[in-house]
Amino acid sequence: MHGKTYSLNSKKSVLICSIPILFFLIESLRANSFASLALTIMHQFNINAYLYAKISAAYLWGNILFLIPFGILLDRIPSKTIMLTAVLICIGSNIALGFSSHYSQMLFFSFMAGAGASTAFILAVKLIKESFSPHYLAFMVGILVSAAMIGGILAQTPVLYFIQHYSWRALFFVLASLELFILILSALFVNDLTNSKIKQPTQQLILQTIKDLLLTIKNPINWAGGLFTSLMNLPVTLVGALWGQPYLETVDHLSASTSSFIISFIFAGVILGSPLVGLLSDKFQSRKVFMILGAFISLIIGLIIIYISINSIVILSILFFLFGLASSVQSLGYTFVSENNPLHRIGVAMSFTGMVVMCGGALLQPYIGMLLDQHKLGASGNLLQYGAVDFQHAFTVFPISFTIALLLVLAIKDKRTKIERV
Repeated sequence: MHGKTYSLNSKKSVLICSIPILFFLIESLRANSFASLALTIMHQFNINAYLYAKISAAYLWGNILFLIPFGILLDRIPSKTIMLTAVLICIGSNIALGFSSHYSQMLFFSFMAGAGASTAFILAVKLIKESFSPHYLAFMVGILVSAAMIGGILAQTPVLYFIQHYSWRALFFVLASLELFILILSALFVNDLTNSKIKQPTQQLILQTIKDLLLTIKNPINWAGGLFTSLMNLPVTLVGALWGQPYLETVDHLSASTSSFIISFIFAGVILGSPLVGLLSDKFQSRKVFMILGAFISLIIGLIIIYISINSIVILSILFFLFGLASSVQSLGYTFVSENNPLHRIGVAMSFTGMVVMCGGALLQPYIGMLLDQHKLGASGNLLQYGAVDFQHAFTVFPISFTIALLLVLAIKDKRTKIERV
């Protein structure tokens, strides 16, 4: 595409891409609010850590199971149709969550909310790739990831204060109201910048869809990019979204508000780091070097946080910020996949990658809850009281995961010789 075309369409492109990015931010707020809601919901439904983690994981499984179907549809029908359908599902699910009175209802509607939210990221990436020069792809994906991290920050102290002054049910009604705003914007402005005609499900199209899916699954870059991103996303999905606040309250004896404040620095690190590593990797025309560096630093900081007792709030805040900064190289995994798949398969490729990424959180969130409960068996006192050793035992998944990520990126062979330029 000619550079002049980007210039003429820049305002329209920014507007169209901003709506799914905003949707992604809101859904990130919703997904990461499980950390602030943990003790409240556990008391409300009288459940343990493992059962509570299953509610959070249900949201992720909704993402996982609907990513590929929505990704295939995104390559076949207009983006507006996908967007409106997804947002309506999210609105209905959050309203239902606000009225839930049983644990099983929380599980089901959390799953449905995740199903609707599964479109946010892949839709944003598709519109970004259509709208902007390939040279700025990593930077724009970094902006997208940063938007999600803003949602993560809002899900910490602000959400904690909100549920303390109002209620956890009111939070879901507010989320539904924000999604209603997204629905209106989508109806007014979202359109594909390329061909937006519905492709009828002919036999040839069905065969082509199956072929595209098989080619996507067979591409080792998609697996490598997805696994690397999933492993590097663990500080967000495990610490930021769920277990970080209870960890700091238990291990460092901090208040809920102080703990959520410190956890927000993970998201701040990713916000700064995602566009930064995108710009640097574009400038130096190398993804792999920054991916290796990020995985190695995450491993070192993870070991420090888990195994060294730190009593300073300032030092903890710095460490969690650096943790997020290092893990922000996860955005390069998405860029890596996007650059190694043609535009007509970008929807299914990104949805497949997202599915691999979400599997990490969906499997490990309940697994950590199970480790906490198992390690604490026989302990007396309140059901929700876990010790520092319990968390240290459960958090061994971090050094193992970062080591695997480091070995994985060392084994990746990028077929591109240089980053595309306009």
